[in-house]
Amino acid sequence: MKKIEVNSIPLIISILLIAVSIVIMMTSNYILSREHYIGMGCIVIALVLYIIHRKSYSYFFLATLFIGLIGYLDIYITSYKIGIAGVGINPIFLGLLFLLLVLDKELKDKIMPNN
Repeated sequence: MKKIEVNSIPLIISILLIAVSIVIMMTSNYILSREHYIGMGCIVIALVLYIIHRKSYSYFFLATLFIGLIGYLDIYITSYKIGIAGVGINPIFLGLLFLLLVLDKELKDKIMPNN
């Protein structure tokens, strides 16, 4: 059995947020939107890539977080936005993106080689 790496923490947090959303949806009268289903699909694909091909996982999960940052997908039942005049970012995805960049040193070295 493979050891869980530190760079998988943002993925684990995403899966937990999806699980909480599904439990809330099942126990209340809430209906998930299209963005939630797209986000769940992207996280499932990222999980499969994490198991099969770690390098592809990093890039796909990074792209998923950027798309979620601007609001085209969501993984939590409540969609938070911080911004001005209708243009905003999702702080959940911002935190996950920060965690991914801090914890995944190989990805950080390829994106910002001089730092």
